[in-house]
Amino acid sequence: MGKRRTISAIDVGTTKVCTLIAEVGDNGQMRIAGVGTVPSKGMHKGMVVNINEAKETVRDSVKRAEQSSGYKVDSAYNWRHRTSCQWAEQQGRRCCDA
Repeated sequence: MGKRRTISAIDVGTTKVCTLIAEVGDNGQMRIAGVGTVPSKGMHKGMVVNINEAKETVRDSVKRAEQSSGYKVDSAYNWRHRTSCQWAEQQGRRCCDA
């Protein structure tokens, strides 16, 4: 058996940030290997109001998921609400839906 394949996802919300790490089997089935959930900081009504606090909250969530799973997160899927993208575009920033 070779290196285990994993997939990670981060959900950044107004009340909490949750990171999931899942192992992907040869048959495509996934098994949750680790979860990291922390209260959100730097967010208000789905919008980032303090980027430094928001970044630290995401880092804490990822760290907890890594510790509970034994895997390292190199990249992750991220879910964003459309209103966050609209706000970013109003500020002259690019927001990808990919």
